[in-house]
Amino acid sequence: MTATGGGSVGVVVLARLDSRRLPGKALRPLAGRPLMGRVLDRVRRVACASVVVATSDRGLDEPIAAFCAAEGVAVHRGSAEDVLGRLTGCVAAHDFAHAVRICGDSPFADPELIAAMLALHLREGAELTTNVFPRGFPPGASVEILTAAALERLDALARDPEQREHVTRACYDHPAQFRIHNVAPPHPFPATRLVVDDGRDLDRAEAVCRVLDRHPSATLLELAEAAARWDERNPA
Repeated sequence: MTATGGGSVGVVVLARLDSRRLPGKALRPLAGRPLMGRVLDRVRRVACASVVVATSDRGLDEPIAAFCAAEGVAVHRGSAEDVLGRLTGCVAAHDFAHAVRICGDSPFADPELIAAMLALHLREGAELTTNVFPRGFPPGASVEILTAAALERLDALARDPEQREHVTRACYDHPAQFRIHNVAPPHPFPATRLVVDDGRDLDRAEAVCRVLDRHPSATLLELAEAAARWDERNPA
């Protein structure tokens, strides 16, 4: 799909099954729906963008590809470890002018935040629009938007394996080489997590999903507050 005056936009969800702390988490049930389905339910509400799931080309990740096919969502497959290369290949294959990077362990990715940041990205002419430099939103609400041209430069710049795995790290390591626009939250968020990285995160997300299912219009702040209440009831 095309954003007015900005070329085609893709929301690229990066996912694979072999999480060290929570194996198979991309398809783990989360309040009656696989985690990946929860992510897709959120990002497909971004009206001006196409959605692609970028997973690995290993047989291990075939279930992700099969799930996306059943959901009618495009899939791009590439290197498991070189996540930057996988994203770059996805953007090139779909001829996107701008890519919104979303992690597949973020079931509460906020479509309103993504749309607002995308509008800002196009208006400001940034190469990277982000809300993690510095981070002001909870983990699990991260959004990074890159131009295809900046992504190609980043792909050439990043040589360290950690820079390849963590995609945008080289941008933050060399901020003078990219036009970076950071988005700060309009209000403070509670110190909690909306990402699913381990079993505790999964339990918290289950509780937040029940809130979201009862109140589909709940804001990101309201979901974060629900997560914080769960933290209070379930101290680590």
